[in-house]
Amino acid sequence: MKIFQIDENLYQSSMIDDVERAKIFDVCIDLAYKKKMKVLVHCEQGINRASLLNGVILWMKGMRGQEIVNYIRSRRPGALFNQNFVNYLVNLK
Repeated sequence: MKIFQIDENLYQSSMIDDVERAKIFDVCIDLAYKKKMKVLVHCEQGINRASLLNGVILWMKGMRGQEIVNYIRSRRPGALFNQNFVNYLVNLK
């Protein structure tokens, strides 16, 4: 996982493939994971992008592959019709 420093306390990376390394940052996903905070993930329609981010959070909590996609679709009708997002979630390692 390559991490880019954008500003003094602002960082950016692509896929989180090293959870332990990601935990050194005070990021929303980390806070939600550690403290079980209620987190609202939203985008314009709340169908694909929000589902993608929630899928990554579920992956960090131990869910895998198609299970993530099925789980989100069962709770958000119409979710994840973007096949690129589905492929990303299914192939997370």
